[in-house]
Amino acid sequence: LSGPDRFHERRDALPDRLEDGTINFLSIAALLPCLETLTRLIPGPTMDRIQRHTFQLARHCYPGAAGAAARKRRPGWSTCTTIPRSGTPARRAPSSTFNVLNDDGGHVGFAEVACMAANHGIYLRTGCFCNPGACQRHLRLADDDLLRHYRAGHVCGDANDLIDGQPTGSVRVSFGYCTRRSDVDRLVAMVRRCYVRRSLTGPLSRADVLAQYKSYDRPRLVQLCLYPVKSCGPLRVTTGGWPLAPTGLLYDRAFLIVDEHGAAMTQKKLPTMCRIRPDIADGRLVLRHADLEDEPLTIELKGGGEAGEPAAAHLCQTKVCRDSVQGVDCGERAADWVSRALGVSGLRLLRQSGQEPRRQRQTDRALSLNNQAQLLLVNRTSVRWLRDKVGDGDWDGADAPSLDALVDRFRGNLIVETVRPLEESDWRRVLVGPSQFTVDGPCTRCQMICIDQATGERTAEPLRTISREFGGRMRFGVYLSLAGDWADRELPLGATVSGVIEESE
Repeated sequence: LSGPDRFHERRDALPDRLEDGTINFLSIAALLPCLETLTRLIPGPTMDRIQRHTFQLARHCYPGAAGAAARKRRPGWSTCTTIPRSGTPARRAPSSTFNVLNDDGGHVGFAEVACMAANHGIYLRTGCFCNPGACQRHLRLADDDLLRHYRAGHVCGDANDLIDGQPTGSVRVSFGYCTRRSDVDRLVAMVRRCYVRRSLTGPLSRADVLAQYKSYDRPRLVQLCLYPVKSCGPLRVTTGGWPLAPTGLLYDRAFLIVDEHGAAMTQKKLPTMCRIRPDIADGRLVLRHADLEDEPLTIELKGGGEAGEPAAAHLCQTKVCRDSVQGVDCGERAADWVSRALGVSGLRLLRQSGQEPRRQRQTDRALSLNNQAQLLLVNRTSVRWLRDKVGDGDWDGADAPSLDALVDRFRGNLIVETVRPLEESDWRRVLVGPSQFTVDGPCTRCQMICIDQATGERTAEPLRTISREFGGRMRFGVYLSLAGDWADRELPLGATVSGVIEESE
């Protein structure tokens, strides 16, 4: 679109030429209650006070930015619209629009700035802000420049931020009622750190920019958890990723604890099992418990026995979800350790035998000691939504759990974060980076999600709220199974997650 030349490119389909989407009637309906709330929170004159607050923040932003650039003369940011450093609040909008310069005075692309800011927990709007005329004027772009950019493949909303060194858009920060001076200082500090004192951090590669630009609104794999011992605490993967295996995540639910009669123990029977904390390092599984802090249990993962002992060859039978499972006993010292850790005599630690792999009934896929499927996906955004549905006083006298603590109760393997809650309920297939998964259905919940995974204490929530919100259906999270090639692959933390709603015919 070119204003002076009246050039524009029509979209092919008629609906695409019209306004995108439905008019935001929900926000229109919420406008009056919003204004009433602001008036209650900020006694009058409400809008005048907000206007003066945001105006001062924008003025504070300008000297900080200008000072950052002035000290090095070259790198920093340059304004491409008028920042309200003078005038009155009534004549200046509470926003700042700028581009960042690098060491040689050239422009840094707005997509790189947005990605770098996102890495510092700052989210910016970039591009032309649905105002191509103002964008063209303030960037001093001729009509021929716009046509050249368009023919080079640039369209609204993409990451094509520099063409022949010329910016195609800008970065904008806007200030509102909730913005604080410290928020502005964080932005200025980010520019100084990343572009004025460039030695502290290198520029992002173009591949990184294309991968990360506007990634904050894409679903992401934010956490990976595996549970080497069934019903015990999680092993959280904090860096890199974790290998896949025919049964899901490598070593997930590979061990279980049974009582003296050979029955599998779970948190339903013994909630304090959550206090056994696993780790895997150097080919060994290490189990720890707060009451046995100086006495960890170490199991060789290749052999199945305790480190320093030959692997026990004694085979045992038990059941997991009505399936007969053959396990290898891990030895007397392992049995003594889990018995003392849990305060129950006669317990044994078994490892699933690979001689007769367990199979999922519907699909015949290989299973470890999971209840029904290879993997469980839990959406952090959905857990946040659920937490907001539970009243603060509904936790049986206990403090409401943090979001992380509530996520832990659902014992998921893949913890994702989406823009909207409950998106995962509509997915039929899931792509995590290069790996594909089939959705096997929703996870039906039981009282185990009512157990605090840090202490083992029980509450009535959140199961009560799940039942109420979903009409008696206690479902939360979705089961996944591996699809396609999994060999030599691992799930990387931070990978983009794509949910496929309908299968194409």
